Amino acid sequence: MSKKLLIVAPYFYPQSGGLENYAYQMAKRALEQGYQVTVLTSTDTHKIEIEHLYGLDIYRLPIQFRLSNTPINLKWYWTIKEVLKKEKPDIINVHMPVPGLPDMVCMAAKNTKTIITYHAGSMKKGRLFIDGFLRAYERFFLPMALIKADKIICSSDFVKDNFLAKYQKKTQTITPGVDTSVFTKRTEAPNNRNILFIGNFNYEWKGIRHLLEALKQIPQATLHVVGAGRKIDSANTVYHGELSGQELLNQIHQAQVLVLPSTSEAESFGMVLIEAMACGTPVVGTDIGGIPTVVKDKVDGLLVKPKDTKALAYSISFILDNPHEAARLANNAYRKVVNNFTWDKSANKYLKLLNDLLNN
Repeated sequence: MSKKLLIVAPYFYPQSGGLENYAYQMAKRALEQGYQVTVLTSTDTHKIEIEHLYGLDIYRLPIQFRLSNTPINLKWYWTIKEVLKKEKPDIINVHMPVPGLPDMVCMAAKNTKTIITYHAGSMKKGRLFIDGFLRAYERFFLPMALIKADKIICSSDFVKDNFLAKYQKKTQTITPGVDTSVFTKRTEAPNNRNILFIGNFNYEWKGIRHLLEALKQIPQATLHVVGAGRKIDSANTVYHGELSGQELLNQIHQAQVLVLPSTSEAESFGMVLIEAMACGTPVVGTDIGGIPTVVKDKVDGLLVKPKDTKALAYSISFILDNPHEAARLANNAYRKVVNNFTWDKSANKYLKLLNDLLNN
């Protein structure tokens, strides 16, 4: 039986990010189970790039311009038609809701079985023009793809219940995961008052300004910031830029606490939380979006209200000043990740969905 899978993602490996990593992990595991996997994604170059990487056939389509974080090319539709004609996929898995490329594939692939993997909570950015465009997209274009899809995967129950309620009957939650052979549990907890933030701090909703404000209320602590973005001048703050591999692991192992202070429902899950939890590093998050589906307050981490800098400072200080409670939270979190949030467990659900759709 033919087992051809086309994965469509606006961005893809080796670019980093939650969507990119999710798409890559599922592509890799589908390949291991005998699927012929082709990937359709974008590139900043001026011509189509066709690449063979780790057994994956990857088409990288050139971008004409960007709207916020959305790559756009008005000529993509015709290229997509050619790729579909050549590859003849049995199933298409489209990663959304970044507008553009995924929508064009859904329009072009009229009779092919389609799965949408829906990653976001709210798409609102807090910018008038961009939010107006996104409202129009969510109202007129996104529903066309969601209605057409045979199955919908979402990253958390929060997304399923709050943004995909109309499509519950064909929606399944398959969370992101963590590779516990990469994000290994540390052998000893540090006592260095190091606080870690990982994320793109150009995004206001990631909440780094509120974390910097909270930092002023925490004596003798140092904030280490990992990720892309324009540096904000602040005392006791070290910026490391984007890190991966052993350098990223070292930062997580050396942190006394990791903080995800997001302020928007755009935070549909919180990958950095489960990466830290897998390493045995205690976590503090905000009670918004999909974060409470990962962290249970006072059981395996601490949650505070978004933008509440006083509560944020108190929770961080509590972990810094109470090593026994910090260890209890971290051990509970580690067990939760191992039992619920590994890529192998998520991939098994994904592969079952693929096989069921292929055989129906």
